[in-house]
Amino acid sequence: MYKRQELSKSLTNITDLLLVGFFLQIGLEGAITLSGALWALLLIVILPIKSLAFFAILTRFHLRARTAWTTALSLSTYSEFGLIVMAIGVTKGWISGDWMVAMAVALSGSIILAAPLNRKSEALYHLWCRFLQKFETAGTHPDDLPIQTEGERIAIFGMGRVGTAAYRNLHGRFPGKVIGFDLDPKSVEAHCEANRKVLLADATDSDFWERVSVKDNIDLVVLAMPKHTANIRAAEALKMNDFQGVVTATGMFDDEVKELRKLGLDTAFNLYNEAGNGFANHISNVFKQQRPDLVSRWRAEAEAEHGTA
Repeated sequence: MYKRQELSKSLTNITDLLLVGFFLQIGLEGAITLSGALWALLLIVILPIKSLAFFAILTRFHLRARTAWTTALSLSTYSEFGLIVMAIGVTKGWISGDWMVAMAVALSGSIILAAPLNRKSEALYHLWCRFLQKFETAGTHPDDLPIQTEGERIAIFGMGRVGTAAYRNLHGRFPGKVIGFDLDPKSVEAHCEANRKVLLADATDSDFWERVSVKDNIDLVVLAMPKHTANIRAAEALKMNDFQGVVTATGMFDDEVKELRKLGLDTAFNLYNEAGNGFANHISNVFKQQRPDLVSRWRAEAEAEHGTA
């Protein structure tokens, strides 16, 4: 199942490229004319105006600059539904075929231009954050809750099965020192009902690390989010904020663990290997309790064989 998920992620770029080709195929059923190409170029040139308009509107609704920035970038493409409307208009004879060609080229161009910008949105925001924050409006959005800690020094990000198990273990060892963070409101609500200190937060949000003052308030960070890219971004954010505490992370595959360790984390664990080792230890303990005679005999045989060798 996990290999299928990894394959799906790897094919995302290819499917996006095929999607662009599909739009072009629809739009280029007519011939490209000079007027159609010029209109397409104009539509691409005015794309930044669309992005700036979204950024301005979102900040007027008290969204933080980072949220408005990433949302505006993700919306900085023309919709494929516009191409469908154009195709209907050409079929009905309401508009000329040049418009559909222009829309197809503009749509494909907007997707090609927006893709790298969306991948680098966090890095670009970090570069221009001071300037962008000047456009924030007074007031707080209802979903932008303040981060309130009560002396906890251990932070776990990603309260799924792995994060919850880590929370229980660490809370048992260090009562009152553990706090969890998760991006899913329903998950946070369920944990709170189970009397766990869990708050709603996005670990990939660079503003979050400044708001929580992680450098001064946290000593141990556990990155247990299910998405590898989320753990990577969180680790990079910690590094940018000069966090000096201990950072641990989890990965599902060896290449993910290696990538995490390259970022300078104190340690990174392969979930499958750790689960297998824990299961083997549990089996060994149960077998020792149930059949101590066999365990003693096998040990004696091993020692005798080793001594003979």
